[in-house]
Amino acid sequence: KDNVDQARWEYVTILMAGKQWHKAGIELGVLISHDPGRREYELARAEISVGRGDFEDAAKMYRSLYERQCTASAQPEDKARVLSGYIAALEGLDRIK
Repeated sequence: KDNVDQARWEYVTILMAGKQWHKAGIELGVLISHDPGRREYELARAEISVGRGDFEDAAKMYRSLYERQCTASAQPEDKARVLSGYIAALEGLDRIK
């Protein structure tokens, strides 16, 4: 199961890089069902929502990720990724320019 999930995760990242948001979302859903609390999956879900233009859900997910995971001990690149995604979601909602 671990090898299958690892291969599926790599496939999801390839789909995301190719902006194939719908397919990426389907495959990611399978991964989330196996490991619902995994941070990488949650972040990918938010990124896919931005890609799909579902900015309201993306903003909610990024806010939740920020509140739960962007603590003082979090890695700077993790904080930057969450915050830049949150900004993209808010820009999509025309809440900031």
